[in-house]
Amino acid sequence: GNAEDLERAESGGVMRGADPHAVSRRALERGRSQLGTLGSGNHFLEIQEVTDVFDEEAARTFGLFKGQLTLMLHTGSRGLGHQICGDFIEVMRGAARRYNIPLADPQLAAAPFNSGEGRRYFGAMQAAANYAWANRQALTGLAREIFSAALGLGEAALGMRLVYDV
Repeated sequence: GNAEDLERAESGGVMRGADPHAVSRRALERGRSQLGTLGSGNHFLEIQEVTDVFDEEAARTFGLFKGQLTLMLHTGSRGLGHQICGDFIEVMRGAARRYNIPLADPQLAAAPFNSGEGRRYFGAMQAAANYAWANRQALTGLAREIFSAALGLGEAALGMRLVYDV
């Protein structure tokens, strides 16, 4: 990615307050080899064409126009985020019992936000969000390199810029 991308990413592409110490060694191991990868399931990378514009002003603001080719990338924190969720399920189930929180589904285990468990979970999930932004930035940079090489265009001539990252 590049510096302009950070201006177009929600929160500047970083959640401040992330707690890397709340991320397990296993989550780090899973994430280490997956940075810059797309994943599976509902993750995708598509070349798309803008065929209809419903709000001219918004389209102009984002630099979009009818007939333009775009690249849509949907991926996230990969195995790191998945492992963080798995790591905290049991922690949160125990917290829910301690705080007398009834659970309609054990996968929806919870703790009060300001509890120790709640703060550790939120810090770990902020770290996962930061990983997701870094992962998409790596993929965006790779996509620019690939399109530039395939089309024989420099990055400026290619005009491939991030519209928004959330």
